[in-house]
Amino acid sequence: MSAPLVSILLPLHPGTAAKPAVLSALAQTWRPLEILAAGSTIPAPLRDFCAAHPEVRTVQTAPNADPAAAALDAAQGDYLLFLDAGDTLCPDAVAALLTHLLACRADVCAGQFAVGGRAPAGDGLCRLYTAVPDAALFPDLCRAGGKLYRRETALQTQFGSGTPLPLTALPQPVRLALLQQPLVRTPAAPAQPARSRRSILLRCLPR
Repeated sequence: MSAPLVSILLPLHPGTAAKPAVLSALAQTWRPLEILAAGSTIPAPLRDFCAAHPEVRTVQTAPNADPAAAALDAAQGDYLLFLDAGDTLCPDAVAALLTHLLACRADVCAGQFAVGGRAPAGDGLCRLYTAVPDAALFPDLCRAGGKLYRRETALQTQFGSGTPLPLTALPQPVRLALLQQPLVRTPAAPAQPARSRRSILLRCLPR
């Protein structure tokens, strides 16, 4: 029996450097694999780079089209992983997610995120939920990418603006496997400038 094909869906957005994400997808230990980079504006250097790798396909969309929906329509894999263009995958991310998804007979498997180079203290265990858990306890669930879906589950999920919504958008009932292992690297959010108490008070005073 041949190994299942996994599709990594990479919606492209203007101003986001996507080559590191593509490189991290190509570096996956799992095969077979296809990578779909979809967007209305695909820079020529990225297009040329993708064309040099048979596992990568670019999907050109209309200016107002949803890049993730276009990637989903073009995907041929039995299992689909969404990846934000600004994030990168650890080399064993697909293999770990798929292994635990199959072992748990889950519909979706999600790992942890390492934010700004800081990895969470995961215990490496995988826990199965038959209802969507409280997102406050699992903040990574609200991130757009980094989740591996069975194809039929992805096709039934209520996606919004091209990326997975919080898991309440999943079809119910759902079997969700949560792997306590950092598998996706994401940059830290830029620090917001601190506001003085005086500036806050001035904004609250009536004019």
